[in-house]
Amino acid sequence: MTRTRVLYVDLAPTPAGSIASLKYLVRDLDRSRFQPVVLLSEGNPAVEDFRALGAEVWTIPSQQGRSVSFGYKVDAIRQGRIGTWVRAHPRIATVWHTLGALGRWRRKLWPEAQRIRHVIQATRPHILHLNAELVVNRPAVMAAYLAHVPTVCHVRGWETWDIWDRWISRAIDAYICISHAVARRLREQKAIDVPVYVIYNGLDVADVPTEPRPGLYQTLGLVEGRPTIGMFGRMVPWKGHHIFVEALALVAREVPEVQGIVVGGLEITAPTYLDELKALARSLGILDRLHFLGHRDDVLDLYALVDVLVHASVRDEPFGRVIIEGMAAARPVVATRGGGTPEIVQEGVTGFLVPQRDPQAMAEAIIRLLMDPDLARRMGRAAREDVARRFDARTTAQQIMDVYEYLLR
Repeated sequence: MTRTRVLYVDLAPTPAGSIASLKYLVRDLDRSRFQPVVLLSEGNPAVEDFRALGAEVWTIPSQQGRSVSFGYKVDAIRQGRIGTWVRAHPRIATVWHTLGALGRWRRKLWPEAQRIRHVIQATRPHILHLNAELVVNRPAVMAAYLAHVPTVCHVRGWETWDIWDRWISRAIDAYICISHAVARRLREQKAIDVPVYVIYNGLDVADVPTEPRPGLYQTLGLVEGRPTIGMFGRMVPWKGHHIFVEALALVAREVPEVQGIVVGGLEITAPTYLDELKALARSLGILDRLHFLGHRDDVLDLYALVDVLVHASVRDEPFGRVIIEGMAAARPVVATRGGGTPEIVQEGVTGFLVPQRDPQAMAEAIIRLLMDPDLARRMGRAAREDVARRFDARTTAQQIMDVYEYLLR
């Protein structure tokens, strides 16, 4: 029996939640039916992880996540009086943005589409699985359009399409959305005439310990026994690390022994964000109790260090993979309300939801959990059970394989 070859495309410049989810999917594929091939950006450290899972891995140079410069003169116009005038006139701005999109296609997207098309021709997949939304996968969508390969787009963020996106979207045969909130936003594009499936990200709770490894506190410079709150995820401003820092300062007034950790690497789109956060912590007098641990390969072991997991996004979160990871560690969650987060956190059962950009409300919820350890333990146990029931990785993989069967039919 010939196995179905599935080519997964994820050209994110650094490992993120999409890569973590893809690892589980590749691990749990029925290998008697499906053969995984993974295409990553050159230099992505996840290459060896996928090879260890038995997947064939290809890499190409990619510009995903990097802006396009049209030269000094054009950039000066965009930032000057002419650019301001254009933005004030919607019809002219539409023409301006359309011309800019054409320029991006010529300079960045078309060359990358050709590289992806070469991989498609070499690997001959039966299905192309784009592991992120269309707007960050435009070159791959164009390659799929040219190659006539059945294609599923795994939408992990918010979509706002332009006229070109509507055109190339004809290459997509099905969409997988990571939350109902994401699916609703996708359908607002008014151009969706193919199936849209909602399939939550998956996790294996057995991979997430509920107790920290011996000596881990000391290794990371933390004081064992002190109340600890933590934030995990990519270091970009919309994730709200600055709100977390402000909330930690407020918590410290009521819980003087509290310490905080921030786990996650800097993104190329926000190279100065860490320095800004350190400056904010210094101005609030809490830099000595806040530990920036950077990107960690053992991130699943670190959730057990915290008493409360904080998720502080200042924009609607499409899903929030770090939330289910922290819940799997039997930790209660304090998260901002919006997007897919309310689909994960059950208010008063597995955590608390607070308004976005409100460090005071966030601090009050954290203090409540730190002051009531029994409540925190009950919420933590309920959180782990909820992940095992609703976000199991093997269930996610089976649902995605059902989508593949639809595409093959």
